[in-house]
Amino acid sequence: MSNGFNPNQQPHHVIGNTESKSVFNKEKLEEEEDLRESEKFKDEVGDILRRFEDIKLAAQEPKLSEEQLRVNDKLQEEEVLAMEAIYGENVIVLDREDGLRSFQINIHIDVPDKLVMSTKIGSFCGEVEFGGIGSEAMEINDNSNELFYSFKVQYLPPILLTCLLPKAYPSHSAPFFLPSPLCQMLDTIWMGQSGKEIVYPWVDWLQNSSLSYLEFDNIIPLDSFEKADSAGDRRAVSESVSPDVDIPSLLNYNDEKCNEKVRQNLHECCICLSEYTGTNFIRLPCKHFFCLNCMETYTTMHAKESVAIPCPQIKCKELVPSGLVKRLLGDEKFEQWESHLFQKTLDSMSDLVYCPRCETACLEDENHLAQCPKCFFAFCGLCRDRLHIDRQHSTQLMGKQKQKELDMINQLRSVAKIMRIATQCPLCQMAIYRTEGCNQMHCSYCGQDFYYCYGKAQMRQQHSHYCYLCRKIVKRSSQHYGPKGCKQHSGG
Repeated sequence: MSNGFNPNQQPHHVIGNTESKSVFNKEKLEEEEDLRESEKFKDEVGDILRRFEDIKLAAQEPKLSEEQLRVNDKLQEEEVLAMEAIYGENVIVLDREDGLRSFQINIHIDVPDKLVMSTKIGSFCGEVEFGGIGSEAMEINDNSNELFYSFKVQYLPPILLTCLLPKAYPSHSAPFFLPSPLCQMLDTIWMGQSGKEIVYPWVDWLQNSSLSYLEFDNIIPLDSFEKADSAGDRRAVSESVSPDVDIPSLLNYNDEKCNEKVRQNLHECCICLSEYTGTNFIRLPCKHFFCLNCMETYTTMHAKESVAIPCPQIKCKELVPSGLVKRLLGDEKFEQWESHLFQKTLDSMSDLVYCPRCETACLEDENHLAQCPKCFFAFCGLCRDRLHIDRQHSTQLMGKQKQKELDMINQLRSVAKIMRIATQCPLCQMAIYRTEGCNQMHCSYCGQDFYYCYGKAQMRQQHSHYCYLCRKIVKRSSQHYGPKGCKQHSGG
């Protein structure tokens, strides 16, 4: 043996970080991406095998009996099967190299609450005010005027543990360790469990104890990876490049894992109050989410009215993105809604007129003069005739004024009618009209409960209606009762 180390008596390991990959919708882009990922994976595996080959050449192969080799081979096979059963798709079994088993395990680290990633991005002199956006923030070290960028994460990219099982594993032991902290600790664990299968204890330690061992309980400085990588252990591979690359990668991975958790868990839709997994929900940019069925119904209802579609959450004024509206409505209905909404917006513009030649929308100036941007025809916005200066339009102006007065009268009549047949919510003063049901009302705008007859606020009570003739609870009074009372016993 050389230097008291024999790599063929202990599985060699290479530790690195895996990065999250982007997913494209188009098939062609997906195929190209898969091809690039496959080539990258082959390059990574080739690099790992070359590292293993260097380690093997630096040590001597122990001589074992055929019986001992068969026992080791059987134990290795059982251990690989156990790893696949425990960690599932996180285990990737590689092709045998010179008859030796090798595999990779993606180890997802248990991240403590409120873990902060921090990196130095330069020095600062002077005065400045800044703050965090969401969970991101920048701060200045008072002692050195160093500028740091920090952000919170709930998930970290997994540690990639690659193992090569030599023929002498697990019967013999000869630890190999250098200053790299994680590799040194894995070798220490191996020394404490001589002659036993070691991969599961390694994975368990990396998953649950690696952050605390590195003293990363609450904050992780990104420059620490560069220091660890420069320690000299050939088995430790860091994919850290620079803050410009590492920070977006970490944030993207954290967002993907958070979305994955949302998709897997059960959630209650605040519209229909039904529970579904996150895959049946739609999450809006304002962070509110609703089930797919409710969003389809809600979007279709607003699309028929040719109005902009706001978030269904009460008091949220954010609009549903047009791309999501298109997905919910389909191409044909989306084009109709978009066209009607655009036309409705144009009609609401008081200074908009249409060209008498090509019907293109044009903007008129304060003198009601307009020029078509399509056919360049200059015309009067009042009479739609060719451009003139001295002609008067008293008739048209009076007609417009009269129309405005009629619109105002109709609006006042409409408000008077609503106030006569409706009751105002005692909190937000929204007019509410009862079509059926009891006198206990719930304002859908502000959430206030009140008594319909008197318009007074009251605490919401769970209750039901009971028909004493049928001796059962009535779910909808409009279906059960008629002008003469219970339809089942009055014939109407």
